[in-house]
Amino acid sequence: MYAEVYLRRRRGKRLQPSEENAQTPLYGVLQLAHVGAAGSGYSVLTLHALGNQTNDGELLRLFEPVIIGLGNWWLVFRGFESFATSDGVVSFVQEWRCGVRERKPLV
Repeated sequence: MYAEVYLRRRRGKRLQPSEENAQTPLYGVLQLAHVGAAGSGYSVLTLHALGNQTNDGELLRLFEPVIIGLGNWWLVFRGFESFATSDGVVSFVQEWRCGVRERKPLV
């Protein structure tokens, strides 16, 4: 599905409403997939660049997403995002506010 995504947290800390609303949304195609073997895998929600739905077209990735809000033409997901650091991989809670679009946005 086509969507515009606003990040609601930075490194796990909730953004102020003014910060959240001031950011430029990321546009793309949302896809949900299950990774791993049955019973031992995990869910991943990805936002892919428009026209590029391969791994190199990934803009964002949210692990173990759950829907925490739902309205007319929008959804809010909460899950985990991961970052590689010199000390290893670090994960933080992240929330995406997604506006559902009927077709590709004009960007």
